[in-house]
Amino acid sequence: MPQISARFSTALESVKQRDLSQLVETEAWDSMPVWAREFDTQLEAAVARIETVQQRLADLAANATNEQ
Repeated sequence: MPQISARFSTALESVKQRDLSQLVETEAWDSMPVWAREFDTQLEAAVARIETVQQRLADLAANATNEQ
């Protein structure tokens, strides 16, 4: 569980840092024009939610480690 949480948190951090190239699940040649057009507009609204998710992932990882 800690490894999965870390992977998701890293992906979310890439979004916050506006590094779309790190989002390996997307096919850049297909989705990048759409992402680039709307990304900055939507990012500001999403950052607080991303940080909440990252904190929850960290909590889950800590709980999983404590239970072992």
